[in-house]
Amino acid sequence: DNGNSAKDEIRSFALRQLEEAGEFDGAQRLAQIWGIEYTYDEETVLAAAATRRKRYIQWEDVMPSGTTAPDLLSTPQALLHAFHSHQFHDYRQGPFGFDAEWGDEHAGTDVLQLATTKVALLVDIPALSETAEGTDALEQTVGRLFACPNSVVVGFSCRQDLLRLRSSPCCGAIQKDDTRQQQHWLTAVKAVVDAQVIVGEKEPKLKRLGLSRVCEHYLGKPLNKAEQCSLWTARPLSKEQRVYAALDAWACAAIHEKIFPRSTG
Repeated sequence: DNGNSAKDEIRSFALRQLEEAGEFDGAQRLAQIWGIEYTYDEETVLAAAATRRKRYIQWEDVMPSGTTAPDLLSTPQALLHAFHSHQFHDYRQGPFGFDAEWGDEHAGTDVLQLATTKVALLVDIPALSETAEGTDALEQTVGRLFACPNSVVVGFSCRQDLLRLRSSPCCGAIQKDDTRQQQHWLTAVKAVVDAQVIVGEKEPKLKRLGLSRVCEHYLGKPLNKAEQCSLWTARPLSKEQRVYAALDAWACAAIHEKIFPRSTG
């Protein structure tokens, strides 16, 4: 049935990840535990991993030299510091790409990704939503960025992302002027544009394609979507998850810049 099929797909994905990391003994042991017949050829597995690295967009190829995969921002202080140190409060640093990841176990979003073409942030929505201080920090950063009419915040087929963000829990009330009002940290989204809509208008033949294929058209290579169905409620996130999540948001910003190049004047 569908449940068993999904379980088998997840298990196969886990084995492939272990193989690509060179953990062949671990993959074999896990296969035994799951009762899966499993054999591997080390040279073939390593060659396949190298082929995938060559085929897909790689973090180290598109970000400034020495840029490591971003850590998850789980405290108000970390979020506020990252936003200001990377100037995400300044609309002139945009366009800003965004994406969101979640599981089906609950409403809301597990991770919000924000990126320019030079830096990416990963926001731990559940952790920040647990406290009034965290909710205030979300409103002061993400909420204001998305509401700013001068900013350009680029998603891809992002209606569901916005719905999920708005359905994320919101502890306490937001500080407004001299009072505290009960409202969500994400209200206005005046800055948000949908790259899928823009691409469809510019290139009608691409309007039904997903983000990975659109990347291939505009950026030369597709995104590797292998981590899409991984466990986003997990803490800590793996390096592979963090790279995947950051690249999704980066791609939105990069595509927008390809379509609307920055003025050099």
